[in-house]
Amino acid sequence: MKGPTIDILIYHDVCSTTEQIKLCSNPRYTTPLQKLEYHLDWLCRSEFRAIRLGEWLDARLEGRRWQGKHVLLTFDGPHTGWFEHVIPLLVRLEFPATFFVIAGWVGPQHRFPESRHLTWDNIGQIEELKDRSGRQLFDVGSHSMWHTTLDMQGSENELTYRKRLDEEIVKACSLIRKQTGFPVRSYATPEGRGDRDVLNNIFKSAGIQAVRWASFNGPKNRYHKDLFDLQTSYCDTTEQSFDQMAGLLSRKPPGFLKKLVWRVISRIRRIGN
Repeated sequence: MKGPTIDILIYHDVCSTTEQIKLCSNPRYTTPLQKLEYHLDWLCRSEFRAIRLGEWLDARLEGRRWQGKHVLLTFDGPHTGWFEHVIPLLVRLEFPATFFVIAGWVGPQHRFPESRHLTWDNIGQIEELKDRSGRQLFDVGSHSMWHTTLDMQGSENELTYRKRLDEEIVKACSLIRKQTGFPVRSYATPEGRGDRDVLNNIFKSAGIQAVRWASFNGPKNRYHKDLFDLQTSYCDTTEQSFDQMAGLLSRKPPGFLKKLVWRVISRIRRIGN
């Protein structure tokens, strides 16, 4: 594809080993650290430039055009693994990312027991981290208040639906801003669902850009792709093999030799750990 492109990779929680996934409350959306390290190693050696979502928003707003291939790592949560594994690794590699926070899950009311000790002080440290040149490494967006989908439910009337949207969007963004002081410029819709025509005015009133992960493993996103129709790749599914990263990003099956090399590397890494 000609012109600048942006691949979006979605993760959630991260644990120390593959075996530990079985002990997690949310194993389907938990990545072993070894697998994340493998992905980042591949990306660091590739032709992709890693960015934060905020950098992309700024460039689009200012009319600046990039060249080449870009990749955006996103993490939905919050989860303990962010602070135990993800952020230390990304800081060491100076690899930028965007973290989407479910505001109502910060604290003892978190849906998953292992993350109930997280506090707003934890979240408040994320955007303060920089690389050696002083570049901001991470930004924080909203992922709703309670992670309910933004389409109308069968049990709701117009009034109750609007009240829920106000809590899930406006109040969630306000809470994150109040507790962290961060601008919170972006909002990832839960499960990629929601009708833009219904939601547009609410997003504007909250002062945010809404991003919707509309479909998975589709064609690359062009630089000026509609933010409410972004193609993404889920990277933390347990069914996905270690050597699938190149295939996700290239959108074409690798040649036999390249595929064999990645499988050998993957096997060596597993044995070594």
